[in-house]
Amino acid sequence: MKRSLLIFTVFCLLQSSCKHHSPSFKLPEKIAVLPTINQTTDVLGGIVFRNIFYLELEKEYSTYLIPLQIVDTLLNEEGITQGGQLAAIENAELFQILETDGLLFIELLACDYQTLGISETRRVKVHFTLMTPPEEKRWQFEYEVDEGKSVVDTFLGLLGDPKSVLKDTAEDFCRQLAQKGGRMWLLKHPLKPEMDKVIEEAIDDLPGLK
Repeated sequence: MKRSLLIFTVFCLLQSSCKHHSPSFKLPEKIAVLPTINQTTDVLGGIVFRNIFYLELEKEYSTYLIPLQIVDTLLNEEGITQGGQLAAIENAELFQILETDGLLFIELLACDYQTLGISETRRVKVHFTLMTPPEEKRWQFEYEVDEGKSVVDTFLGLLGDPKSVLKDTAEDFCRQLAQKGGRMWLLKHPLKPEMDKVIEEAIDDLPGLK
């Protein structure tokens, strides 16, 4: 009996340590999804990710989300045109400028897409932070999706079904070229499937949406 109680206690402690949000969390009345803080060389990746995230969050979030256009307009008036400039302004001032009680920061840590013959890189890693006044971090979440294909994977596949693997590799290459030619639509990206997975996990983790 004592052993069972000890195991249960340890399990509860482990569960608590995995929480990404404040125990007294309450969703803000207004949330501003800020421009992506892009730590990668993929400029479009940060823009597309934010747009997709906003649209998916809008489906689940019943409380008012400030439209991205309004957020961008208000920030532009203050000289902020990209997420990398957010560090130059205090959060307290951001709350005032956007007239919100929720700042949702998106930091794109990895957005890697490359096809080199029989190997492929498909990796997205994002860190989210939701802050409320005055300077409290209410929710933090980080998630990575890595769907890459190594040379070894392709080689093993060739041993099993060479025609199928070579066909898939050729299609991947053609798809990459086609996507590079149509990247002006800001909801399209070669890594959209990986972005969708990150967003799904983030929204599922965000308290108050369940």
